Amino acid sequence: MRKFEFIKTLLLSIITCGIYGLYAWYATTEDHNTVASRHGEATITGFIVALLLGIITCSIYMWYWYYKYYSQAIAIAKAKNMSLPFDNAIVMTILSIIPIYSWYLFCQVNDVVIAGE
Repeated sequence: MRKFEFIKTLLLSIITCGIYGLYAWYATTEDHNTVASRHGEATITGFIVALLLGIITCSIYMWYWYYKYYSQAIAIAKAKNMSLPFDNAIVMTILSIIPIYSWYLFCQVNDVVIAGE
């Protein structure tokens, strides 16, 4: 399981013009699906497929994918008796619009999902 620290992830994403950010989303999607399987929760579409579908649909699929990603994280957190900064996937999806805060939220969600794994 990979842990992503907020400042490091943000800076590396800026320095690499977003490439590290794409890697971070890919890695956490794989880790979240692994944890979801262990806890009997549904897995979501891999990030590469979601990214390609997002390009084809002019980002519409990506918003749906973000919603599924955060829904999965909430389900995993509940299965572990933990909590996330927000317990609503719609709110977290909307907060993904805020550039720097979205990376903070991303790192917080990842910490909860991989905790104890």
